[in-house]
Amino acid sequence: MSVYTTLFEPHNFIILVVDDCRHNLRLIQNILERVDYQTIIATSANQALSRIKSITPSLIILDLMMPDVDGLEFCSYVKNQTRYQEVPIIFLALSHQESDIVSAFEKGAADYITKPYKHTEVLARIKTHLQLKQARDDLKVLLDKKEVLITKLEQLVTIDSLTEVYNRRHIFFLGEGEFKKSERYHKSFSLLILDIDFFKNINDDYGHPMGDKVLKIVAETIKNLIRDVDYFGRIGGEEFMIILPETDFPYSHYVAQRVRNKISNLAIDIPDSDANIHLTISLGLAVYNSKYDNFEQIVQQADMALYQAKKNGRNQVCYLFSHHS
Repeated sequence: MSVYTTLFEPHNFIILVVDDCRHNLRLIQNILERVDYQTIIATSANQALSRIKSITPSLIILDLMMPDVDGLEFCSYVKNQTRYQEVPIIFLALSHQESDIVSAFEKGAADYITKPYKHTEVLARIKTHLQLKQARDDLKVLLDKKEVLITKLEQLVTIDSLTEVYNRRHIFFLGEGEFKKSERYHKSFSLLILDIDFFKNINDDYGHPMGDKVLKIVAETIKNLIRDVDYFGRIGGEEFMIILPETDFPYSHYVAQRVRNKISNLAIDIPDSDANIHLTISLGLAVYNSKYDNFEQIVQQADMALYQAKKNGRNQVCYLFSHHS
């Protein structure tokens, strides 16, 4: 597939011509403007520097010998500025000396044309370098778009679109990784599975849009309570999972109670009503130890603890001591 996403049209390009001889400037300017290039002229390197501060040229045509700063110094300065690194510089010079030509390329020149020159040759070389620059610019745009698309694709694969936390597939993937890390380095981690109590009633009484709002608020609230190193995801309709790396029972139980208390203190506005929705959540807690064979066993343990919390009356944290503990 071609990277040329835009047509080559000379009037879209600005060419800076730098030469201390006004006759040369007018001559080159006439050649360029006959084929519709926009031109800016400068009679010295200092004047050229002043010009490019306000307008970034598409290409620079540069004389080698100038009174204040010579062409090689100017070329070197321009090419060391990030803003102008992609701007091609063509030397148009009397000197045929190999040392001058080599120096020009070493300083970053894209081309070197000796005087006297043919108008058609100058225009052909200018067009070639501008087309190359345009191709690079177009490719950069395509690569930037590709990066955006990759980021969006990664989000689609890993993020729950409603709550903007990890989806079930990705939180389980992260959990598997945490399990393997704990096995290898003999460190503990904790797992919380939580469920919004009587969530079905919210959907039934206020409609699914209100239910979605509640899910988003709960997710955002919990995200703000846990550490940056913790993992948080939605694993079902109103069910969430929190993975707490390198934690033991006391800390994870503290986090669970903190989350439960924060959610129970929420007052969620109901549109067109003076009333609020108040929530509670139930949480099941499990802590890794070497007796677990895989991540799924810890999930099952936390799930059983969640079931027990529901059975015991909801709005509580439950931890089951078992043969794995």
